[in-house]
Amino acid sequence: MKVKRIKLDPNTIIAISVMIISLGALFVSHKQAAIMNKQTDLLLDQNRSASWPYLDVGDALMISDQTNQYRIYVSNKGNGPAIIEGVRIMYKNRVIRDWGGFLDEIKLENKRGSSSSYSNISNTVISSGEEINIFTVSQLKSVSEFTDLVKNLTIEIYYKSVFDEYWYAKNIGFRNAPGAKTVKRIDKVELNEEETFLQ
Repeated sequence: MKVKRIKLDPNTIIAISVMIISLGALFVSHKQAAIMNKQTDLLLDQNRSASWPYLDVGDALMISDQTNQYRIYVSNKGNGPAIIEGVRIMYKNRVIRDWGGFLDEIKLENKRGSSSSYSNISNTVISSGEEINIFTVSQLKSVSEFTDLVKNLTIEIYYKSVFDEYWYAKNIGFRNAPGAKTVKRIDKVELNEEETFLQ
């Protein structure tokens, strides 16, 4: 039996070679795009971790010959700014809308000689490393009496990063008990307007 030889035109050989090279280039560029996407995701993750806010809600007591002072503070111990989206403060499970309401609840005006000051925290930005005294009471006659009062206080601060990732920081009763302080990542801020702290 006679084998028939196929004679290939040089143009056909060149066309097939170009098609094979093109398919190889397409495969390589697809792999390059996949690697670049992974690098971009990695860079975004690094940027997120480099700008992660971490709020700490705490208290401090200063006792000296001149004054007894108690303060509640919020500090950002993270790497990036914390954008405050909302605050909820409760005293004895009742919503407090402003510091005046808290002072009325604890009847501070009846504690002779005491004075208080506060800072607005709602709708603010707390920079990395910044600490804000949100409530301060000075000239306390009985420090233990006041610290007993704040055992019934709960503060929740809802905040986000510059990448719109949401968290809340919570302190229940301002004591060093396990679980009293919480920082938790959340999907969104769920805070009713009637519960929102106004200052």
